[in-house]
Amino acid sequence: MESSYHKMLDRMDLQNIIAHAQGFDLSPTDEREMQVREKEAYEGMLRQLLELVGEQRLEAALDAAMGYLSVREDIMLALGMKMGARLQLQLLCREDVDFFRPPE
Repeated sequence: MESSYHKMLDRMDLQNIIAHAQGFDLSPTDEREMQVREKEAYEGMLRQLLELVGEQRLEAALDAAMGYLSVREDIMLALGMKMGARLQLQLLCREDVDFFRPPE
């Protein structure tokens, strides 16, 4: 059975790569710097975790969340490198189109 990551690779188009990769329309772009967005997201997560688990269990909850996110980031990095390699091949081989069609 194919994984969801394989399905994602099979439907990548240059015109819609970000929307496809994240599964939704990104037309309202967040133009803030990445560091600002990350800081705000982290602080929001801390607030939510404090409400859910309390201060005494916060560190354990953070460790669990960060462990998961670390694996997820590794997967997304590998997937991004594969997509980049595939897109580079597409651009070099099919200069007449900016989307991918699997070979017949």
